[in-house]
Amino acid sequence: MRKQNTGFTVVLVILVAISFLFSYFILYDINTFESIIGNESAPTEEEIATETIQSTANYYSPTRLSFQDVVSSDEYIIRLGQQSYFIRDEATINTLRSLIESRPISVDNVSYMEDPQLLNNLFDVDHLQMELPTRIPLGAYTRVLSIEDEIPKDILIDRIIIPLTSQEEREVYLIDSKTERVIEAELSSNLRKDELRNAITLENSDLLEVIRYQGAYKPIYLPVNNVNLQSELFTLDVLPENLHVSDLFDNTGFNTTEVANSEDDEVFRYQNYINTLDVNRTTQQFDLTISRADPGEPRTTVEKFRNAFSMVQQFEYWEGDIRLFHQENNFITFRRYYNDLPILTSSNMPDYGANSVQMRGDLSGDIFRYHQPMLTFYTHIDTASQEYELMNHEEILAALQERGYTVNGFEDIFMAYEWQEDMEMFRKAELIPTWFFQLNGEHYTLEEIQSDDFVDIWNNQVLGEGGAD
Repeated sequence: MRKQNTGFTVVLVILVAISFLFSYFILYDINTFESIIGNESAPTEEEIATETIQSTANYYSPTRLSFQDVVSSDEYIIRLGQQSYFIRDEATINTLRSLIESRPISVDNVSYMEDPQLLNNLFDVDHLQMELPTRIPLGAYTRVLSIEDEIPKDILIDRIIIPLTSQEEREVYLIDSKTERVIEAELSSNLRKDELRNAITLENSDLLEVIRYQGAYKPIYLPVNNVNLQSELFTLDVLPENLHVSDLFDNTGFNTTEVANSEDDEVFRYQNYINTLDVNRTTQQFDLTISRADPGEPRTTVEKFRNAFSMVQQFEYWEGDIRLFHQENNFITFRRYYNDLPILTSSNMPDYGANSVQMRGDLSGDIFRYHQPMLTFYTHIDTASQEYELMNHEEILAALQERGYTVNGFEDIFMAYEWQEDMEMFRKAELIPTWFFQLNGEHYTLEEIQSDDFVDIWNNQVLGEGGAD
């Protein structure tokens, strides 16, 4: 009888222990319990999507560039004696930038210089010139300019000239080439002109000798000799759609549809009452359209530029250089750069170098539409580079004259990388250096302006005569 009681007690202890164990799993670790009994539930679609978005967000990071990082001089030009040069040496450019940004140029009035010969005189004396890719408001260039509070910040400029003649004179000239307006500013009292001059010598700088021509509204500099540049090859990474879907539709419902466009591309649309995101899966680009119920608050020009860049900061995962490149009417373009050269494409293919912002045509400057490529570089294949020889100024003139074109018919002529059309199903991107020609806000390669198709484009413009100085 005692043995039966003992056995009953042991069984009872085991059952109580099992009961406590089940209670623990149910209350504190149900997942382990389900895995033990082989009844682990499959994750829901929502859980999978959430995990995918979190994984994607951990892998990709949006650009860390600030607005001041993208407002930058495109070219540094030095004139010494009777000759002008592009400054190509990165160390020299960094020295000049550091000297000026640490002791910014002072702007304490906005009176315009009235002398019509002033611009010509400035270009002929020894000077350092900082050329911007486009016209920007004074208040956007605060790394270089120190502006008094009462000075209007929305006045546009596209270049700064610092004469290097008299050491005592501190004049600096802020120029809007399109209107030929010139504002006189002043070099910082802590910055001597010989510091700028001494940073640039023929012995320690990569100087490219250039000749100045007059473009449609600004000077255009073309090289005296041929320029040798390397092509660049990269593998590509296609940004996943859910990277942007999660940003735009977080915790909100949206509809998805497939839409058609005039090019018969595969376009997938995500849409709610605020945002419409069209992802072109054929070209790997997207367009975002933003609805607005109420009028926005008025913004200054500087605020509009900053607001436009906020879209780039949110959606651009390009890890390299980006610069404010072009502005016209309600459109602002930020462009990807590599080795201090902009990245463009021919006019007959999607532009994989540009982030385009269209603002509303009112005082608010609210964003109406934003366009961006979904491709970014992954790996640089440095062993695949090839050397290309770009035309000098005489060869460019000959190519233009053969077709009856002139330099001063173009708004700009500049060196850039052309993103090649052959991408092997978005597996590679090859950048080839070439000359680009800007006409009526559009950009064309050297090959394009030498084609028959460009004749009608040229003939639709009112052109003058150009010449070298």
